[in-house]
Amino acid sequence: MTELLRLDRQLLDRFLLAVEERFPRKTFGYFLADEPDGKPTDFIFFEDNVRDDWRAEFIKYGQYFIDHDDAGFLATPEESWRVARHIRDAGLHEVGVFHSHQRHPGLLATVDVDLHPSPQLWHLLIVLRNLKYPQVRAFSVADGGRVAEMEIDIIDERGRTLDHV
Repeated sequence: MTELLRLDRQLLDRFLLAVEERFPRKTFGYFLADEPDGKPTDFIFFEDNVRDDWRAEFIKYGQYFIDHDDAGFLATPEESWRVARHIRDAGLHEVGVFHSHQRHPGLLATVDVDLHPSPQLWHLLIVLRNLKYPQVRAFSVADGGRVAEMEIDIIDERGRTLDHV
């Protein structure tokens, strides 16, 4: 997996707007591409969050999960199946996962690393502590839980770098 993530400006803007419209609801899902390990072209949200059904598991990660009922997320098996089927039927591939933070800084917590679905996927955080200035950070998560921050290039439709995060 590359340590450089290239995101189209239009995709990022559409993503940021969709996440902000859902605020204060926790947002999580996948970035999708036309080919494995390809440049993301779309994203999909999970709608159901059954975190409360797994509250005891989340509490093992600390007081934060006791103090904040909206901390943590977990999709239902049924929705996970529907999302996987949609991705397959659309001929797309999961290339990254994402989730939002409302209070927390843009760092992957131990729980994020432990529940990260695959070392083939990068992990993008969108921090909404200030809605006017959302922060975006991306990380690779290797087998064994090794985390590395990825650089993000924001590109135009021709692939030219507009901004570097």
